[in-house]
Amino acid sequence: MDLLTKLPIEAGECIRSYVIRLAVANDYDTVTRFFNETSNGKKLSINGSQESITEFVKSLDIRLEHQSFLPATQEIKRAIGVEFMMHEEPHVCPHCLVEKDGVEAKWQLLQFTHCDVHHCELITDCHCGEPLEWNETLLSYGCLHCYSPWSEIAGKIEVKVLPSYVKYFSLLPFDKREAYLEDMMTAAIRALRPFDSVHHKIQKLRDCKVNWTDLMAQSFKMLSDSSTITQWIQNLAFKRNHYKTLGDIAVFYPIFTLKDRLYSDWLIKDYKLKFSAVTPSSKLLSSHAFTSCKARNSSALLESTKEGVKTQLMNQVDQVSFVKMTGCNINITRKIFKMKSIKMLSETGRGRYAFINIDSFVSKLESMNSLPLSSAVSIERFEGLLSTYGLSHEDACIEVLNANLPVHLNPFASNFISSFQVDEVQFLAYLEEEYIKKNNFSLSHTSRLLRIPRDKIKRFGRMKLLEELLAPKGQYLFSGTSIARFLAQYECLERWADIHDLCLTKVYREVLFQDIKPAFSPFVFEKTIALVNLLNKLHGSQWDHPEQLTLVM
Repeated sequence: MDLLTKLPIEAGECIRSYVIRLAVANDYDTVTRFFNETSNGKKLSINGSQESITEFVKSLDIRLEHQSFLPATQEIKRAIGVEFMMHEEPHVCPHCLVEKDGVEAKWQLLQFTHCDVHHCELITDCHCGEPLEWNETLLSYGCLHCYSPWSEIAGKIEVKVLPSYVKYFSLLPFDKREAYLEDMMTAAIRALRPFDSVHHKIQKLRDCKVNWTDLMAQSFKMLSDSSTITQWIQNLAFKRNHYKTLGDIAVFYPIFTLKDRLYSDWLIKDYKLKFSAVTPSSKLLSSHAFTSCKARNSSALLESTKEGVKTQLMNQVDQVSFVKMTGCNINITRKIFKMKSIKMLSETGRGRYAFINIDSFVSKLESMNSLPLSSAVSIERFEGLLSTYGLSHEDACIEVLNANLPVHLNPFASNFISSFQVDEVQFLAYLEEEYIKKNNFSLSHTSRLLRIPRDKIKRFGRMKLLEELLAPKGQYLFSGTSIARFLAQYECLERWADIHDLCLTKVYREVLFQDIKPAFSPFVFEKTIALVNLLNKLHGSQWDHPEQLTLVM
């Protein structure tokens, strides 16, 4: 649609201010009527999104050129977006509006809380207590409610020292502002909750009811002030002390994720984070009892105290964060999230957006982390054993967690799986006595599990030594309980040698030498005291390892 009057765009003006001036210049008494008669049926509001109002202006054949009505460029890929860092309600400097008509775009930024010309705090309410509104009176006169002019309102505004974060922004070239705003927003959501493991819904941060001056001041200090950064690190070592079981990344995870997301060089990037080198401090940075994520806030409502709310929010972790924090892969993470012993009673989100309270998981690990180092063997060393049971390393860890077996967590391991160390005898006993009972096994799996040929497995089924279950025609299924019972009564020598990485021929020869006869030829023996004592004696001696050829030079 062609307008009778098209106004030039003032440098730095915000889109809502321009639309109001445009409506007045074309003799519309209200902006609402201007929208209704010129938007071709689209429902628009002056309090609507920046994007929708900008598209409306473009539809009026107004040439925007390089003006975007934003206080910075938007060129960073996968960025938060400058429009999500701007208030929708008016934030203005009364002193500036005494001197000129029009509201500046930078005034609407969450990070721009003070006028860089007059050093006063920007206002969104009149001194009469009523909120300012986007209308022609705002631009040309003052408050629509009490009819106070801007000169009177300005006289009641205290001039303050310009905050460092506003001064820093004002000195930046236009093309450098976006990176700064992105970094400040990333820091701000951590300033809101400095000790949380996750910082979701950053684009909803502007909806939080907070003191933006205080929040942005702390955000800037968390990036650039050495004393604040040191305090934050010491606070994390104090508040997240129980995470040391999972390693340094888990303890200082909020800072690790901040550093990963920064676009510019900040002082905090230079800090090395190592728990053993930090003195914990209980003198805490300020923290709010809510997040910008409604689902997380709702999950904490059952807590009876403010500190209880903060603690639960701090310990909430989603799947992606858990993967990064522990070094687990996504498969084991999904299994851990489904464990009844650690799953939150009130689930927050679903699927990959679900949260668990990691506090219960860490407490579980702390109680399990009691195995002496002298008895500890890495899960990753049980290749043959795990292959026998058809388990991956991840499956084995889940079984250990479910069984609450004693473990030794190696603090120097590269990831969660590598850190898991168990007692070999206890782990094997659990697999044979508990794991097998919980499952049923196919013919092939049973054969692999017992190291007995398939035809003999069928024979044992017919002999009722193994319980055969109903299965589709041509298939076989055996109960885990009967397999566990069979293993309690018989020792399959090939299986025993394979699990302990020993030479079957030598073990078999020694057993026969002691005149111990097989119950089922050739390798299935009744588990007598004599056999058990002999195998325990042989295990660990030097002769039992597979022979290697020695080259004579």
